[in-house]
Amino acid sequence: MKKRSTSKLVRYTADNLPRIDAAELKRIQEMTDDQIDLSDTPEIDATKRLEQMEQVTLHLDRKVVDWFRQQGPGIENHMRNILNQYMRLRRLGPSQAEEIAEAVFRRLQKRQSVTSRPPQKSNRAKPAARRARAA
Repeated sequence: MKKRSTSKLVRYTADNLPRIDAAELKRIQEMTDDQIDLSDTPEIDATKRLEQMEQVTLHLDRKVVDWFRQQGPGIENHMRNILNQYMRLRRLGPSQAEEIAEAVFRRLQKRQSVTSRPPQKSNRAKPAARRARAA
């Protein structure tokens, strides 16, 4: 049975934000950190995530670094995500890894088409076509 959440999560959009009058806004702005009620806010332990990571120095080809920089901000996170995906793929069997790699490849192509550069055509055969040729 699914456990019900007891939190009172409220979502607002720009259309349904409650109005705050000038007096209330002034009161909020003058509050000190000690006056803010954080009793329903979970503790965030950023050190735990950092403890799971290890800082390393890599020497990468300039074209690889340039490509990651072209993908937008967060180059380290993007590299970490790709390396994690590669690690998971290596743990799978070859057929599963190939299908997932194709899905990731298509996703990267779609992401590139959103950028200012025109999408690049792939000369890679689809997994089903590759399996048919191998048979």
